[in-house]
Amino acid sequence: MSAGRRLLTLFTSNSCSLCAEAKQALLTVRKQVPFDLKEVDIHTPENRKECEKYTFDIPVLHIDHKYAMKHRINQEKLLSLLRQGPQ
Repeated sequence: MSAGRRLLTLFTSNSCSLCAEAKQALLTVRKQVPFDLKEVDIHTPENRKECEKYTFDIPVLHIDHKYAMKHRINQEKLLSLLRQGPQ
């Protein structure tokens, strides 16, 4: 992780069309406010816990390990959250 950057974690799946849209939205936002992005495929064996939690909710976005939003990424809201700084 880069020093001073926020960590965004996108819980996703290869078969999720909303997840592809969410990733594109994140890449657009990242052009304005840099952040580190971690993608977590909930359907891998090591992410079984996340799969149980988010099966019907992906994509799910966390900022610095805290829930931020799910389903569709609201770019304006995300920019606002990132500019507020760590909570």
